[in-house]
Amino acid sequence: RVYPNPTPGTFKIEMKNGIGSEDVRVQIYGMTGETVFKEEGPAFRTKELSLGDRAKGIYVISVVQGEKTGILKIIRE
Repeated sequence: RVYPNPTPGTFKIEMKNGIGSEDVRVQIYGMTGETVFKEEGPAFRTKELSLGDRAKGIYVISVVQGEKTGILKIIRE
């Protein structure tokens, strides 16, 4: 899950099923499809990110860990 949504800039991603041993890839896309954030690293339970330097609008967050993929939308207000 992602919260708070809508966000003024800073938000958290919480992994529903806890953490595993596989790395996690997080990517955030703008509505035109451009990648605005990309990171791959160790598994996490909660991670804080920011869209504070981005324009207001809707963004799509992709979270991939092994065979599991989650797609979330967040509104930057």
